[in-house]
Order: sequence, then structure tokens, then C-alpha cells
Amino acid sequence: MGAKVILIVEDQLALQKVVCRELKRAGYETIWTDATQDAKEIIERGGIALVVTDVDEVREKRYGPKLRAQGLKFLRELRLNPLFEKQCLPVIGTTCHMPENALSWGPDFLKAGGNALLEWPAVFDELVPLVNYILDSRCTGGIAK
Repeated sequence: MGAKVILIVEDQLALQKVVCRELKRAGYETIWTDATQDAKEIIERGGIALVVTDVDEVREKRYGPKLRAQGLKFLRELRLNPLFEKQCLPVIGTTCHMPENALSWGPDFLKAGGNALLEWPAVFDELVPLVNYILDSRCTGGIAK
């Protein structure tokens, strides 16, 4: 059996590279997109073990504008879609603006079925252990940072 595949939904190229590098070092394969529409199509094809998505601003469509809270909208769409619901796909959210966003849409992200919410730069130290924990236990919903 091959390495588990992690889908990264992130619009910032520098952050995407860091996340992919750290996950690859830990033995995971990664796929990256900056658009939630592309992410849904990738998930539909199967083989994704976990999603790491920017909660703040990502694109809905490739080359489209960045939209506020698009990662939250993406998570809600995943959790309401029967195809994705059956997969029980774990989703970790990331944010650069935890203090203000945690009070606004952070709790909504967890209530919508997110498994965890991490703030940059904590992602550097906490992402791989969190991914390992979630995939090892297949826990769902409500692990807050």
C-alpha cells in the first residue's frame, strides 16, 4: 500500500510549499490546489486521506478572486454532500489571523465538521503530529487548538 495522500487547499505559494515539504518528510504524498472547486473534483476521484485547507481566503475557482471564509464554505459543502459524507474525510483548517478569526468563524469551522484549526506559525510544529493523530485514530470533529 502506498503513502496516504493529503490534499492542500492554499492560495499562498510559500505556505503551500512549506506544508507539502513537511508532510512529504513525514511520508505522505501531497496534492495542492488554490481553488475549492478543483479540490472537490480531486476528492471526487478518490484516494484522499485528509484535507488541509486555508479557512481565510482561497479561491472558489482557479484564477478567480480570493474569497473571505471560502475554506469554511468549502468545508460545509463537503459535509453536506452525500458523496463526501460517506468518505468521512478529515479536514484541518489553517489561518493566519487566529485571534479575530477564531472568534468569528473559527467555532463555525469546528461546528461544521472541521477536525482542527491551526494558526500560522504553529502549523510548522503541530501539523504533522496532528495529521498523524487524526489518520491513526480517524477521529472526527471538534479537536480545537
